[in-house]
Amino acid sequence: MAARTTPEMIADAVWSARRARAMWHPVHCDYDFRGALARVSDRVPLSLIWGDRDRIVPLADGEAIQRATGAELAVIEGVGHLPMYENSATFNRIRSGMLARSGSPDQRADLPGN
Repeated sequence: MAARTTPEMIADAVWSARRARAMWHPVHCDYDFRGALARVSDRVPLSLIWGDRDRIVPLADGEAIQRATGAELAVIEGVGHLPMYENSATFNRIRSGMLARSGSPDQRADLPGN
């Protein structure tokens, strides 16, 4: 008789960092987009907000983008791949500051959670 599938087993399969990275890599990570971002960042400010526990696109990738483009990088501690949902108050505070420094007129909409 087959073992009963539990919610924990499903969660482990879905959220495994190894599987998430394997699913992500073939689709997006084979293309080195740093050059394209560098060309864009010459014309417009580039700002990044990253979770320090992101296991899908690790912080090291954000740091590489920062080095390649001169982007402003803000790191939110204790969150993963979705900092705008995992800690929306901090994300919105950082985002508002970035927009203010960039001179952007659009600072109206907060993300979910505020």
